[in-house]
Amino acid sequence: MFNSDGSCYNSRVTNGFVTELRLYVEEWKNMTIAIHSAIQLIMILGVIFLPLAASAQQGDGGYAKKLPAFTLKDPMDNAFTSKELARRGMVLVVTAPIQRNEGAQKGWDEQLRNAKSTCRGKLVFLEDMTPSDFKSIAIGFMKRDYTPGAEPILLLDHDGKIRESLNVEVKKTVVLVYNSRRRLVYADAGPPSAASAQKIWSFLKR
Repeated sequence: MFNSDGSCYNSRVTNGFVTELRLYVEEWKNMTIAIHSAIQLIMILGVIFLPLAASAQQGDGGYAKKLPAFTLKDPMDNAFTSKELARRGMVLVVTAPIQRNEGAQKGWDEQLRNAKSTCRGKLVFLEDMTPSDFKSIAIGFMKRDYTPGAEPILLLDHDGKIRESLNVEVKKTVVLVYNSRRRLVYADAGPPSAASAQKIWSFLKR
């Protein structure tokens, strides 16, 4: 067979090239369909699991549904009971005096105090002392910075038993909201923010 200019070409070679090109195009189509399907699957999984991840950080999170009975002391050796603290509801920040919690402690302290306004619930920080390698030094700093009679009230959980009874993981910082009946109404294990603090106090203004 000849081209229009009179040159000869091999029809078998040309047919083979065309066949390979068709196979390549078909393979490309299949790959494009597979990529598109994978993207759709990722989007669907995101819709399913992102709300679940958010609910793990906010809601009740498996923490103690009822505030356990306890009596703990502040750094100045003043005793407080859970019953008296929650008489009008309580925002309880469960944490530990270790470096990894420093940012969360300072953030929640500032944001929760700023957002409290006229809410009559108590703001309390529960310090689990068990993870600290420098307990005496940590307590020394607490005594220096703590103002008895002001909020937040600082309670020392020397053996970690109260933190355990609240179902909070060791070395974590979690905000638990208990109403006047000492029932858990909200929990937040996320980072501190002004919006989160406003939402936390809203549960004690209802």
